[in-house]
Amino acid sequence: MTKREYLESIGYIRKRALESRIYYYQKSFYNVFMVITIHLDEFVIWVNYIRSQKDIDNIQIAFNNVKRDFEEMKKYD
Repeated sequence: MTKREYLESIGYIRKRALESRIYYYQKSFYNVFMVITIHLDEFVIWVNYIRSQKDIDNIQIAFNNVKRDFEEMKKYD
C-alpha cells in the first residue's frame, strides 16, 4: 500500500494546490480541516475561526487525529 492509498482509505481527499502541489485533507469538525502534504512530509490544521472553548477542544482533537494519521502514513512507501 502506498501513502496515497493509505490516506484515501481512511477518508482523506486528494486536492491539487498551486504549483502542482498535492495535499490530502479531511474535514474533522465544522470549521477544522486536517491536511497532510506527502511530498513536504508535513501536516497542518486549517481552522476557519475560534469562537468558544469547544472550538479549541475540537482543534486539539483534530491535531491528535492528524498526527496519528501522519505517523501511520510514514510507514508506507
